[in-house]
Amino acid sequence: MIGLQFVEPRIASFRVTSCFSFGGVARFHTAPLALFSKTQRAHTIVNGVETAVASNAANLADKSKSHGSYHWNAERALSIATVPLVTTALFAGSIPLVDLGLGVVIPLHTHVGFDVMIQDYVPKREFGFFNTILTWTLRATTAVVLYGCFVFNTADVGITAFIKKLWIGKL
Repeated sequence: MIGLQFVEPRIASFRVTSCFSFGGVARFHTAPLALFSKTQRAHTIVNGVETAVASNAANLADKSKSHGSYHWNAERALSIATVPLVTTALFAGSIPLVDLGLGVVIPLHTHVGFDVMIQDYVPKREFGFFNTILTWTLRATTAVVLYGCFVFNTADVGITAFIKKLWIGKL
């Protein structure tokens, strides 16, 4: 027979008896745990206004559209601009304007991807100075790559012609 039996009023526990327990007794405590009794409430009421007291990981005081919606739009624009540039380079061949676009869009698209990796895996609030070093190293590397693409497009054959020569094996 299964049943609940009130055991001790000051602990507020129950004894579960069962015909399958073979004399064993299980107790389920309903008293609040000491771990949660000393924690701060999720909200406080001050002058009739309820305010949250949970700590946020993000600093909400620094609101800037250049780090929010504009930044997201720029990332999407780089991704979308890559598609017609690559398809034009594949089908039309070496066009200086397309080489210029590829020389700008691909390094910037790569920069954005690595920047997101740095923000996700080496956050500034945990790694501070190391995050700053990685961010500035990425910026310097991106500037050097942009300059290298410019020199390669103006003084050499260009990105599209180089990839075509590399593909057919006539370097």
